[in-house]
Amino acid sequence: MFIVGFLQQFEDKAAQRQKRLPATIVVKSLSDTLGNIGSMYLKETNQIIVNEKVLNELTSVELIATVFHEGRHAQQWHQINHPNDAFEDVSVLEKWKNEFLSYDQTSANSNTKAYLTLAIEVDAVAYTTLNMLRLSNLKMQVHPDMKLLVDKRIEEISARPDNF
Repeated sequence: MFIVGFLQQFEDKAAQRQKRLPATIVVKSLSDTLGNIGSMYLKETNQIIVNEKVLNELTSVELIATVFHEGRHAQQWHQINHPNDAFEDVSVLEKWKNEFLSYDQTSANSNTKAYLTLAIEVDAVAYTTLNMLRLSNLKMQVHPDMKLLVDKRIEEISARPDNF
C-alpha cells in the first residue's frame, strides 16, 4: 500500500530528528471496544496503528498529522526509557511515565477534560500543531479544553532541535 510506505518514510524522518528508533506504521482493523479511534501508539511493540476504518476518510494532511501525533508518543516513551538522552526535565518524564502506565486506550474516544489535559496528550497535540504549522502553514484546530495548555507547551518546545 503506497500510503503506508509514505507514512513510514515520514515517521522514519521524524524519528531521526528525535534520535529514536522509528515506530512501524501498521494499518489494521481495530476492535469495536476501541470505537472510532483513528490511530494509536503501542509502546509494547513500538508501532503506530492506523485504523483501516478511517484510513480512506483522512486527507493526506490529516494522515501526516496523525504520524506526528503518534510519533510524538513514541518519542515520549523513548525519553522515559532513556532519560540521559531526554530533552525533558525528570519531573516531566515521571509524569509522562505515570500517564503511560495508567493510560486507558478506550478513553481516547471520550474527549473528556481529564483525557484532553493529560500531559502526554497536551504535548503530542502541541508538537503536532507546531510542526504542521511549520511544514504546511496550516493551523490545526485544538479542543477548547486543552487550548491554553497546548499554547503554553508550544512555547516551551518551539526552539528544540527535534522539531521540523
